Amino acid sequence: MKRMIVAAALVFGAVTVWRLGSLLSADAIGLAVGVLLGVLAGVPVSLLVLSGSRRREEQQAERWQEADRLRASPMPYQPPIIVLAGAQAPPPPAPPVGAPSSYAAPGWPQPSGQRQFKMVGDQEHWIE
Repeated sequence: MKRMIVAAALVFGAVTVWRLGSLLSADAIGLAVGVLLGVLAGVPVSLLVLSGSRRREEQQAERWQEADRLRASPMPYQPPIIVLAGAQAPPPPAPPVGAPSSYAAPGWPQPSGQRQFKMVGDQEHWIE
């Protein structure tokens, strides 16, 4: 009985595909085949992702169980550590810093004392 149902389904599917193939253009059939193959190509990748996520969940569960087991066990006594630091000498003074003009690279123009600013939209003209 099952064989007859499977055979009937295959015959029905083949007739349907043949009928659609005669009605549709070659471009539409090519698109349908491409979509079908693309979906089938994604199946192994999705199975790998599911397998990896299950494995990761199992590892996390094991880690949580290990952490719970460690929290349940009493910690051994650890004596306090006291560090006594004597008086330290102050750090030596920093060397004097030269004028900002000494920072300029050789060959560059030396900065003048007064900076010149130009506002955007200002026009330079002489009023007589």
